[in-house]
Amino acid sequence: MIKSLSQALLLGGINTSVETMEWAMTLLLNNPNVLHKAQTEIDIFVGCD
Repeated sequence: MIKSLSQALLLGGINTSVETMEWAMTLLLNNPNVLHKAQTEIDIFVGCD
């Protein structure tokens, strides 16, 4: 998975934005402390529903 996503990002594939978001979500879900920090910052600067 990492290899294919890296290749797509380096080659500027059609779905680069989608693949970047998938990669970011994968990293966030595998790092709950970072996910919590990101969610807290979003709540502060954007607000929460």
